[in-house]
Amino acid sequence: MKRFLLPTISFLLSTQLSFGFEFKTCSYKGVSTRCIKDLSYGEDERQKLDVWFPRATNKKIPMVVYIHGGGYHSGDKSMAYKSGVMRPDFILKMGMAFATINYRLSENNAYRKSPKNKYPAAMADSARAIQFLRYNAVSFGVDKNKLALSGTSAGGHISLWLSLHDDLAKTRASDLRRESTKSSCTIMLDAQATLNIPELIDLLGPSGWELAKGAPGVYGLTQEQYLAKPKYWDRVLKSSYEEASAIAHLSPDDNARVLMSYMMGYGLGDSHSPEHGAYLTYGLPHELKNHYNRLSLEELGLKSRLLVQKPQSVVKRAIKSHLNACFR
Repeated sequence: MKRFLLPTISFLLSTQLSFGFEFKTCSYKGVSTRCIKDLSYGEDERQKLDVWFPRATNKKIPMVVYIHGGGYHSGDKSMAYKSGVMRPDFILKMGMAFATINYRLSENNAYRKSPKNKYPAAMADSARAIQFLRYNAVSFGVDKNKLALSGTSAGGHISLWLSLHDDLAKTRASDLRRESTKSSCTIMLDAQATLNIPELIDLLGPSGWELAKGAPGVYGLTQEQYLAKPKYWDRVLKSSYEEASAIAHLSPDDNARVLMSYMMGYGLGDSHSPEHGAYLTYGLPHELKNHYNRLSLEELGLKSRLLVQKPQSVVKRAIKSHLNACFR
């Protein structure tokens, strides 16, 4: 994907160094603010992130991390600048820092669960990015305990996965690996609850569901390869399906506060359909919940809100309220 540059952003007005990081003074829609661009959080060329900061303050501030979509096989951190909702300016106006991250894509990083390949690359990279941001929170002037995860489509699912999955922190490590990978505050936009392919088909309906490239692509398959031998792949990839699916990690010890918003209505059989949100929130349809032995947010008493086909102004107000409730 070509790098997207906002016409309203002007970089390199000035720079300053803090704890080894180069902060640039940037102009965003006519307002001067600080940012760090293309900061590496790992050795792979995809493992980079941008961070935006509001005006300087004497207190540590919350941070919102945006994870881009693209079906796990495409996309870039610059998609945050094109987002209708989760753009930097929206978050900066609330006095919060904003980060947007890249991760390795599925086309070159097929996932098959094994001792050496425990997690999908997108999840593993996003977890490392969160650890990097928390490890350097003092340099950024950020409160590492006030970090929200957000994302669209695949990015929303990754955000949910990190919030529900057991913490990947290695507490005895002396580097960034000791930092938590979890967040109690999650914002999902047009996102999936599961990457379990037969569960997806059952949830969205075989007649209205055209198998999206993203789900089989996570496991290194094309649509044609999966559909040629679905029973075989469902058997071979059963443990991989479960590990990759956020809803599979929902448990009684979670404390996630989740906001979900979907632009589409019900019954369209699309990977962005609100059936995902209803399934996660209420366990609907019940027969599917029981078949896959799933828990729901409602069942666990976790705070959540599901918005379906609401105007952007309503969604933005809900996000603002959600973040303020998380960080108060």
